[in-house]
Amino acid sequence: MKQLEEQLKIEETELARVLELPNKNKRDFYSRYYEGRVALLKMMIEKSNTYDVIKQAQSDAKYLNRLNKDTFKNLVFPNSPDDGYIDAKWELFKNSKMEFFWSCSYDKLNILGQYIDNCKGN
Repeated sequence: MKQLEEQLKIEETELARVLELPNKNKRDFYSRYYEGRVALLKMMIEKSNTYDVIKQAQSDAKYLNRLNKDTFKNLVFPNSPDDGYIDAKWELFKNSKMEFFWSCSYDKLNILGQYIDNCKGN
């Protein structure tokens, strides 16, 4: 990732230099070349960031396996009187963390994120 960012700075510097060329034909030719390289590097960096986020989420999700049904209920649904709802959410959580995440509101995701951070000591 760092190498891509360093290369991007180099290519952007070269593009800026090329745009100052007095010869229009050379300027047009080289600017297209460097603009393409800059665009490609930016795309690679963006995709790397997404990959890094997914990889970190996969690693962090292991902390959620520490939850049992009671701690899950007390953490995520502390005031819910509907045991049937909690049972269904627990089954979804146990069987498919991703589907459970998709079913959550942002405040529930925030609670789970704080739980993970606490487990990690952050």
